[in-house]
Amino acid sequence: MSRHGLLRAVIDASLIFFLVTAACIPLIIYVPQTGHDLPLILPWPQLFADQVLQGDLYPRWLQAMYGGAGAPVFFSMYQLLFTSRLSGI
Repeated sequence: MSRHGLLRAVIDASLIFFLVTAACIPLIIYVPQTGHDLPLILPWPQLFADQVLQGDLYPRWLQAMYGGAGAPVFFSMYQLLFTSRLSGI
């Protein structure tokens, strides 16, 4: 890649970063909506990662949810979020 092309790529990436950051300023200032079920949803990625690390390759039932009663949460939820937790993202 030429020096001009590299400079253009850096400028484009910087512009996108600053535009996205500017668009998110209201969320940062006014605190995003949390919803009524946020405390229930937040543990899902960690519980998913724990079960995968225990040997269950595709957990359909989180055994530790609701105080050990479990929950069928992966039939309709997005898998990328939970899989990204395994890689530490």
